[in-house]
Amino acid sequence: MTTVIKWLAAILITFANPIVGRTDTACKGVDLLLDTSSARTILNIIAGHGGSQAIASALKLPGNVALVRKTHEFGRNVSVGDLGRALSVLQAGETLAKDSFGLNRLKEKSEDAEALLALFERDHDKLLKGVCEYMSPYLPDDYREQMTIRVLAGGYATGFTFEGETDFYIAAHNIGDDPAGLQLILIHELFHIVQAARSPLQVAELEAIRDKNLTRGNALAHLFNGYLEGGATYVADPAEFEGEGPTVMFFKDSLNKNMKVIRRHFITFEAYLYQLFNDPDADADAIYAAGFYDDGPMYFVGYYMAKKLEEKYGGEKIRAMLDQHPSRFYLDYIAICRANDDLLCFSKRAESIIRETMG
Repeated sequence: MTTVIKWLAAILITFANPIVGRTDTACKGVDLLLDTSSARTILNIIAGHGGSQAIASALKLPGNVALVRKTHEFGRNVSVGDLGRALSVLQAGETLAKDSFGLNRLKEKSEDAEALLALFERDHDKLLKGVCEYMSPYLPDDYREQMTIRVLAGGYATGFTFEGETDFYIAAHNIGDDPAGLQLILIHELFHIVQAARSPLQVAELEAIRDKNLTRGNALAHLFNGYLEGGATYVADPAEFEGEGPTVMFFKDSLNKNMKVIRRHFITFEAYLYQLFNDPDADADAIYAAGFYDDGPMYFVGYYMAKKLEEKYGGEKIRAMLDQHPSRFYLDYIAICRANDDLLCFSKRAESIIRETMG
């Protein structure tokens, strides 16, 4: 299986050419594209190059538009114009007093960002081939999609996607020269796109459920997030990746730490579920942040369940989950944990709530 980059263009600033290319991959029906132009352009700007014209061009790039969108999602009321003004300050050699986009940190870690870009330029074939070989067993045979990996410089998230879209984003300065860490993040985010595309439950339907029955909708969203993050964390299982780079070791250490207290996480997950289902005044956003931001303790409840389901039924179970209602993921797990006292399980009341979320 061979991955070939077909160079399409070298655009914008030419101090170092960005990669904007197409890949013919071994990812079954997934066609991968790679775009490093956003990262390359911003790195050139904060190094003092290009003037106002470079900034104006940079603000039009899809990756930088996405950086603004993601920053806004984190609760910061920002615009593309704010990013432009921040870049102007850094281009002039100054430091930002208010750093909504994580650009001060980017400047401190610019060598890591350059290392990630160099890693793509040096080993893109090997990297993407590895991603595809790892992912292929988890992709449905009939799945067809074109996805773009957009490499960013700036922001606080290491990797992210947007619901219903097929681009996914990685932050170069948060990864650096860490091939295993890069592949782990790519696989995690790629699987999120597949999950979102295949799920019978879509965001519009979830919002409609919330409008009709707020508590049921909030509980279902909690279950959905646990399935999405748990499933992607298991598919891109840190325990399966070799290497000692800072990114892969962060995820390995996080996994080890959280699995030591997984019983506590099950209890917390169920407590959140109970509150969301029974209290219309529950702060769903705060509960989501507590469970899925930072170290993401709720990720590991879903990870544990997916791992046990695959051990019981094999890898085809992970593929089958993609086409099931997210609550079915929990009910399938409950069926095996009720028959095995060695597995952590949910209470009968939690099971009843999960069944009610299916309507």
